[in-house]
Amino acid sequence: MNVLPIEIYLNIRLFYFLFFLHCLIGSIGALIAANKGYNRLNWLLLGLLGGTLTFVVTLTLDQKPKN
Repeated sequence: MNVLPIEIYLNIRLFYFLFFLHCLIGSIGALIAANKGYNRLNWLLLGLLGGTLTFVVTLTLDQKPKN
């Protein structure tokens, strides 16, 4: 039984959808950073918080030199 008005229900669904996309894009950014040699966990946490910004930053990162 749905007790919420339809407008609130749609807004909650939209929020969850946008939050999912935010986390997905951030996770893709973390994968890109990990493939370039950076710490996967650090970039995953940054990606979940930063979303699209993290994705754009990882695209501009250079390959990490091997020691």
